[in-house]
Amino acid sequence: MQSTPLPSIREEYVDQGRVLTDSIIEINIRRKPSLAEITNVDMIFDDPILLERFRDFTVLDFSVENLCFYEEYRDFKHALTLFNVDPGSNQNRQSLAEPNDEEITNPEIIQMILNIYSEYIMNGSPSELNLTEFARLGVSNYFASIFDNVAGEILRLMNGCSLMRFIAMEKEGKRFETS
Repeated sequence: MQSTPLPSIREEYVDQGRVLTDSIIEINIRRKPSLAEITNVDMIFDDPILLERFRDFTVLDFSVENLCFYEEYRDFKHALTLFNVDPGSNQNRQSLAEPNDEEITNPEIIQMILNIYSEYIMNGSPSELNLTEFARLGVSNYFASIFDNVAGEILRLMNGCSLMRFIAMEKEGKRFETS
């Protein structure tokens, strides 16, 4: 009678730690969920092999952009925690355009936001998501309100400084050449 070999730890568990020596493995390991136990996509991210199989499926299902977006979203949320930006601090604001105590000033995070928007959300983007018009307009309106705030600030600066100096110079008959 032939015996079936027992599965190795690497086959049976997702190693959340690292191998310390040939015989000692960190205790922080979790059992891989069976397919019957998987109730959401986040659980698939715990298993790199299953994630790759799911990616292959989404390609065949013509929905790979959803998975790609979600991976970038997870990376973005992780970056926020690395740079100590509290993603939940926006919840108590009256408006999305209202300034936040935790302003995002890191250029890498700002670039991630712009990349996600231009790759997945903007109309006609390369991997445009199948969003409701309400969701797409919400994001677009958020960006527009940010620019409205910036434009208002710049208009105040130009009205208070540049315009006054320009009018004074014009009244004196002084001309400036920009070349």
